[in-house]
Amino acid sequence: MQISKINSMPVSSNTNFKSAVPVFVQICTDGKNIAPAVGDELNKRFMLKIDHMLNKSLKRGIDTERDGYADRLVKFFGSRVKDYKDRVLAFTCVDGGFESGMLRPYFYLTTGETQNKLLVLRKQHKDAVKLSQGYKTANLQIAKDDYYTKGKRAVVDAFSKFRPFGQEPQALFTYFKPIRKKSGEIKDYMLYNAEFKSVNDVKNPFITLDKIS
Repeated sequence: MQISKINSMPVSSNTNFKSAVPVFVQICTDGKNIAPAVGDELNKRFMLKIDHMLNKSLKRGIDTERDGYADRLVKFFGSRVKDYKDRVLAFTCVDGGFESGMLRPYFYLTTGETQNKLLVLRKQHKDAVKLSQGYKTANLQIAKDDYYTKGKRAVVDAFSKFRPFGQEPQALFTYFKPIRKKSGEIKDYMLYNAEFKSVNDVKNPFITLDKIS
């Protein structure tokens, strides 16, 4: 498989990013075929990897190749996201999932004003947890509901206004390859590419998977 380096992609001067973008994780395990990650558990694993890279909290020095790709992702993301200041916040309270060949994103990355709104909602939830002292209270239920409904509304609204390159709203596609032990067993995954691509629905983006022939 020909690997396209992240930092070799053309940079557009249109960085009108409105602080939220859905992410689709793609994995290539055999050096040839690429397939999307499905399920909450697997997507959470890669979400944390992306989060560490873009928030510059990745433990460096373990693998120089991995560090290089992380640096290129930061540069690539920052060249297109005008309010990215070395900080993203992942939002998972969305209708992600896989059904009948249709895959919806399990998480969004937020920056700027949308991220600030989510941080306020998170603080309100944290305060409600403290006030409730471990008991089920209306305050806690309201705070949870606010984070889901208001947070989701803010994320979807921000994404609907993200039209890079003058095209339809786009999602971030990230590509990972396995790191194998000498025995051939997969011990970890490494990011090797990323790109923005158009998705089908502004309010509830999805991609259609290829069926096994």
